[in-house]
Amino acid sequence: MYSGTFGPEEEYRKIGHFYADVDRILRLPDDELTSIRSGVSGWAVAQHIYHVSKANTIVWKSITRILAKRSPAAPEGEPNRIGRLVFEYGEMRRGVGKAPDEFQPPAELDLDGVRRWAKKSAGGFLALSDIAPSFPEDTYRIRHFLLGMLNAREWLSFVRIHSLHHLDIIHDILGAD
Repeated sequence: MYSGTFGPEEEYRKIGHFYADVDRILRLPDDELTSIRSGVSGWAVAQHIYHVSKANTIVWKSITRILAKRSPAAPEGEPNRIGRLVFEYGEMRRGVGKAPDEFQPPAELDLDGVRRWAKKSAGGFLALSDIAPSFPEDTYRIRHFLLGMLNAREWLSFVRIHSLHHLDIIHDILGAD
């Protein structure tokens, strides 16, 4: 079983830094948020934020279901080979994976909508502040489309890995000229 690169308290703290950075980034001028730097990414900064915010919002709900042992959470399963590799290395490779359609940002992005998703996602993160740092090791699990069956700690690690992956790309986009 995956034990995590960091304990849940450290994972949660690192995710908090992500949300603070996103809050700062969303205050940038609109053209910086919507410009695509194709040499870095096919998505603009706002599209990355939309994608991660929407995905994380679903994860926070999934973790709540796992801890409550509510469907679709199940008491069995484990990360698959890809999941184990992602957790072992603690990062995702660029340009390898493709997000499911439901998490693809629209081509024409409404920045107010992006900010609402970011706020909703941060709210879900904050709602778990009392319990996330002490998630038990053994919990029910919910399937990730690519990584297999994940427990609460693994989902927390996924959020850190995935969020920081996109944050790195965002910083590269903002630094590109």
